[in-house]
Amino acid sequence: MFDVFHALGTLPSRRDKLKSSIISINEFLVQINYSIIVNNICTISKYLIAVFIDRRKIKANTRKKNGYSKS
Repeated sequence: MFDVFHALGTLPSRRDKLKSSIISINEFLVQINYSIIVNNICTISKYLIAVFIDRRKIKANTRKKNGYSKS
């Protein structure tokens, strides 16, 4: 990026550098937040699906033990 400004005969001001670094930090934090949120949603979904499947298995086994069929 420095080469582009140098080729144009201008250098970025400190304020411009600071703004771009702040934007980069903010974008980085936003991406981290999204990845944490998505990871948490996936973890919770896996847990809920596992619980739902386990409950269905327990319910089916209980019905078999009690002599009920699913017909």
